[in-house]
Amino acid sequence: MYTQSAIKIFDKVQATIRKLKQRRFSPSGSIQWVKLGGSYKIKAWYSGNYPAEYSNLNTIYVCDVCFSYFSHGPSQLRHMTKCPYWFAPPGDEVYRDKMNGISVFEVFGEVDPMYCSNLCRLSMLWLENKVVYIDVEPFVFYVLTSFSNGCFRPLGYFSKQKDFLTNNLCCFCVFPCYQSRGYGTFMIDFSYMLSRLAGVPSGPERPFSAHGSYVYRKYWCDKLIHLIYTKVLKTGWDNLHLRIEDLVKETGIQEVEVIEAITDLCSYEWASNKKTLTVHITSEAIMEIGKYIHQKNNESF
Repeated sequence: MYTQSAIKIFDKVQATIRKLKQRRFSPSGSIQWVKLGGSYKIKAWYSGNYPAEYSNLNTIYVCDVCFSYFSHGPSQLRHMTKCPYWFAPPGDEVYRDKMNGISVFEVFGEVDPMYCSNLCRLSMLWLENKVVYIDVEPFVFYVLTSFSNGCFRPLGYFSKQKDFLTNNLCCFCVFPCYQSRGYGTFMIDFSYMLSRLAGVPSGPERPFSAHGSYVYRKYWCDKLIHLIYTKVLKTGWDNLHLRIEDLVKETGIQEVEVIEAITDLCSYEWASNKKTLTVHITSEAIMEIGKYIHQKNNESF
């Protein structure tokens, strides 16, 4: 016999599973398209979590600056002529790259909850496991922008819990119209820069999706190879001495993830000239791949 308490727990778990299944790839009768600002119409990958009166729309209209949402295009366009954030996101600009025309704004959920909640709602249309969109107060959001036409236009964001230093990223999203331009890697790199500034090695919140696992393992391997490459250029192979704790300190990557990356280096997948190679890491391979990564790091987005 099951206790009444056990039955209640089982029912609660089943209800949660049903909700998650309902969110997976948008079925007919839910939002199919997003009109983001005046320029982009983007396919929704998941059903999202907009209020009921919006959930049956074929297309939802979203301000590409403050992420307020509307059921009709004219309402969206009227709002955009007087949007309070037409020039820049709320919060402070904490990073600027003049050469590439990008900036990062730090926005606290407890200070600008509506902005952050609307941003989360939008990203749920493209993130399978994104669930937080109301309780945004414990989080800080880093909004990546591009400066164009006299204003800072959001491209994507990542979020992290304010007071949880061992996780430097909870989720991130590059809006589909801006993907494949290096912005995702930039945001991961930025999250580790924050870790190094705080002096606390940290990493992303787990568990990973399959894609997230690939992206991060690739990033960790790239960082270690580039670090070894730059050290070899200074000292030569004969004078190179590496310790795990030194790699942790210089990259901001947690020890367990440094070890994972070192293990992955035994069969490192490297894409060059549109070919994917699996190489067993040797000193020659590190120098070749390190040089390639160094050149890529110096390229514009």
